[in-house]
Amino acid sequence: MRYTKTAAHPPVVSLNHLSWSYGDQQILDNLNAHIQSGVFTAILGPNGSGKTTLLHLIMKHLTPEKHCVYLHTKDIRTCAAREIARMVASVPQQTATGYTFSVYEMVMMGRYPHLRRFQAEGERDREVVRSALEKTETWQLQDKLIHEISGGELQRVVIARAIAQEPDVLALDEPTSHLDPRHQIAVLSLVRRLIREEGMSVLCVLHDLNAAMQYSDHVLLLDGGRIVQSGTAQEVLTAEHIETVYGFSTSIISTASGRSFIVPAEEQYCEPTA
Repeated sequence: MRYTKTAAHPPVVSLNHLSWSYGDQQILDNLNAHIQSGVFTAILGPNGSGKTTLLHLIMKHLTPEKHCVYLHTKDIRTCAAREIARMVASVPQQTATGYTFSVYEMVMMGRYPHLRRFQAEGERDREVVRSALEKTETWQLQDKLIHEISGGELQRVVIARAIAQEPDVLALDEPTSHLDPRHQIAVLSLVRRLIREEGMSVLCVLHDLNAAMQYSDHVLLLDGGRIVQSGTAQEVLTAEHIETVYGFSTSIISTASGRSFIVPAEEQYCEPTA
């Protein structure tokens, strides 16, 4: 699936002249974008370009001063926290493991937006939680405490909790930054499968340009708080754009299968020292 905008399906997330500052420091400057349903959008850019701040604004962890972030067609400023949690689920970089919750209890927390105050979970909530655990292949961990499982397992459990929210949008902030390559591939492959099976949209902050090239449908490339490029990975992640934004030279290598990979230019390799 590729990023397209159609009149029949309004964007699930719309940014309309979005700006944000911390005091006198401008973080985001006049962002405009539309994210369609069922699309993996990678948010890329150097450190300090505003990627995580953008996610926080979409999740209303920060509240924009003007009417410039919309979920479906609803101004996020008018949405209560529980309403937003039914539309957007978050997967942070790291999850605290000092609590004594079991895996099952942690995933059940994802049902909170769908329960009334003091309402106990019901049969459907248990079905949703089991389905989320099975989709992430963590059902066998349900009775373990979260501090007893590995980092890769914990990340899948956190994604299971997000799935249990039944959101329209899954927002991930560098979800693979603390994982080894095998678990990085497993997590991103899982996210792609969720798009296909659940039809949800994904907004994912990444530093790994090759991961964005392989897994994303659409890329927002930020620099200095602005969207400097927007389009498919092949359109955005060119050698010219990478050098302009990141400041190093690359080559784009295409394989016989049609996949493309980004490698540093040969002159930037350093000879190993004894």
